[in-house]
Amino acid sequence: MLISGCYEPILSLDFNEEGVSPLTITVIGGDMVSEEDMNVVFSQLTMLIPELLKNYDCRVEGKQIVLTRRDFALAQDFPYITFKKQADGSYLFEAAIPALYATEQESDDIFMTLRVSLPRTINMANTIDVNDRTATWTVRKNQLHKAQRLRAVTIAG
Repeated sequence: MLISGCYEPILSLDFNEEGVSPLTITVIGGDMVSEEDMNVVFSQLTMLIPELLKNYDCRVEGKQIVLTRRDFALAQDFPYITFKKQADGSYLFEAAIPALYATEQESDDIFMTLRVSLPRTINMANTIDVNDRTATWTVRKNQLHKAQRLRAVTIAG
């Protein structure tokens, strides 16, 4: 199941200095999706992935499904994420998203939004959506014929 098109998946992480973060996944239904549709998708997810009910606080809020992990996530839990404190005291975050399509897709649908907060103010990121400690990247299906590297670096400590 690819959650895109009619749905916008958002992964939110808020790393502390040790690379530990609460983890929240929000799936927002688009204009053509009803609240009833969201309840059906929620049921599909929890039936297909029973670990969700065991490890996450799961709820439907109107046209949003919100999944909040009960324990904290570690940066190393994600095989595609690098989080490290550098020699100058700054923090580096990188997410490596592999190419998922052989050719460029015409669709401008959102594949995933990644919202990451770091322990210090972000000094540099390869997104224009930066606010103090938080960088947000919106990855679209038409970008996924090439590997994507999302990157942010904080000010030095």
